[in-house]
Amino acid sequence: VFIHNKKSGAVYHLNTNNGLQNNTVLSMCFDSSGGLWLGLDKGIDYVMMGFPIYRLFGNPDRFGTGYVSVLYKGYLYLGTSTGVFRIKESLLKKGYDDSDFQPVQGIKGQVWELQIINDLLFCSQDKGIFIISPEGKVSKHINLPGCWKLEPMQDGSPDHLLGSSYERFFILN
Repeated sequence: VFIHNKKSGAVYHLNTNNGLQNNTVLSMCFDSSGGLWLGLDKGIDYVMMGFPIYRLFGNPDRFGTGYVSVLYKGYLYLGTSTGVFRIKESLLKKGYDDSDFQPVQGIKGQVWELQIINDLLFCSQDKGIFIISPEGKVSKHINLPGCWKLEPMQDGSPDHLLGSSYERFFILN
């Protein structure tokens, strides 16, 4: 199913890769709330048009479970149970499919937090702390397994971050 929003110009492509049960659409109709009902070869699907929350991916095996997101330097970054993925922010307004999401190479496994501190993108993850460059590459890896979160120190010191891991709190310099 392709949907073209004439007001915004956005085009949406719905298929089994982003949530439909089946790609054989036999019938469709809008209800009084603006929702789209699809009669499929193997069932019925309902598309909530204009709803601010929606399923990004149809194949959970590729991306895993989502935990965190952040906008950074023109990209949306998503932290999942399998790593970090990014997509150009401009594609979010025009329409996209899950092949537009690119993995950040070098970060695999459980991601707990993505945050911007001092204009740097930090990823707190199972295998430590990663700093992601604006080009979407790992620019630094700090081997502190099981990192959950980093916070700027309240004393205002820009060179020190308070961090937490599975085992302890620490100060990152």
